[in-house]
Amino acid sequence: MPLDEYRAANRNNWDDRVPIHWDSEQYKIQKFIDDPEYISDVVQFDIDRDELGDVSGKTLLHLQCHIGHDTLSWSRLGADATGIDFSEPAIDAARRLSTESGTQGEFIVAELYDSPNVLPGRQFDVVYTSIGATVWLPDINDWAEVVNQFLKPGGTFYVFELHPMMLSVSQEDHGDLIVWIGHTSRRQGRWETTKIPRMPGLEKLPTPGNTISPTVWEKPLTHLFKLVYRSNLYTNIRSLPTSPCRF
Repeated sequence: MPLDEYRAANRNNWDDRVPIHWDSEQYKIQKFIDDPEYISDVVQFDIDRDELGDVSGKTLLHLQCHIGHDTLSWSRLGADATGIDFSEPAIDAARRLSTESGTQGEFIVAELYDSPNVLPGRQFDVVYTSIGATVWLPDINDWAEVVNQFLKPGGTFYVFELHPMMLSVSQEDHGDLIVWIGHTSRRQGRWETTKIPRMPGLEKLPTPGNTISPTVWEKPLTHLFKLVYRSNLYTNIRSLPTSPCRF
């Protein structure tokens, strides 16, 4: 799928995020480099709940891997991990993190919908996508087809995702939660992220050359649930009180 103006602007935005996230307290990159036992907070959430079990010796593909600290966390747990992302600076940072932390990982620049052409014929025991990934994709039907092509028979497709209601509420500049965008359970909506207060860090990011704001596509959970069932991708759906949505 060629990049339209919205996704091209998103890629520029993610390019700009790389140095900010590398130095941020949230990503804890220096801690990852200094401590060979450290696991990212997102992956630690998964292993504390034994979501994927023992990944030792398994091949794992991380879609939309960004700067790779989650990908490399799975490597530290024994997986043979590969990460793909459409941002060249992000992949450069992921390779740097792999080198500086002494953690093995493969990182490839690939636009998600075109990634089967970049990695032809390759399949993995686990296809993994983490929190806040699908909202950046305009078409989840093609996304599911990509997963199907990469997943080995009997493999595991794992998604950790947010409830779209999180994009509808804000607590900024006031003490009370307010609904500022009407969430719908029936249709997908496209939003400029500069209008979404809960998208962290966007207001601090320089976006030289961008003529439009970064964009996300809200997807009702019913669409995702129906898609994973229809695609025979995953059959265990669970909701955890400590996570807005997990399936």
